[in-house]
Amino acid sequence: WGPGVCGDSAAAHYYFDKSVDELTVVEAAWMAGLLRNPDRADPNLAVRSKRTYWIVDQMITIPRARRNAALEELSRMDDRTS
Repeated sequence: WGPGVCGDSAAAHYYFDKSVDELTVVEAAWMAGLLRNPDRADPNLAVRSKRTYWIVDQMITIPRARRNAALEELSRMDDRTS
């Protein structure tokens, strides 16, 4: 999950100063997307990643309303950073 960051617990604390249990859907999706390319570990830029949107959309074990809320949150974040 980045230079010297091993494991989901360490990554949650490193990037968000939270435990894994405290991560939002968007934060968890961003971390999942980071596994593919840890060199792009900038939470402020990675939010706009199409991969983060895709991962949230594929989280079928959480209720659809919660997934939709996370997708809306990502969209609002995009609007603020564009």
